[in-house]
Amino acid sequence: MRHETVELELELVGASMNLWDLTKATLICGGLAFLVYSVPEVSQALIIAILTLGWLSCAHQVALRLLGRDRVRSA
Repeated sequence: MRHETVELELELVGASMNLWDLTKATLICGGLAFLVYSVPEVSQALIIAILTLGWLSCAHQVALRLLGRDRVRSA
């Protein structure tokens, strides 16, 4: 059995970050980290709620696909 490697070439057009974008991302991540560590109970509840909503959304889409309904019927 012979394995061949496949080289993928990615072109990232317009995917560079400038200093302002890096500063904004650093401030937002730092602020979120500060909130998570300063108020852990509320932060954990919000994180769990957001992840639960995301999971329920994905589960709903999968259930609709399994039932053969790609679109939700409008009432």
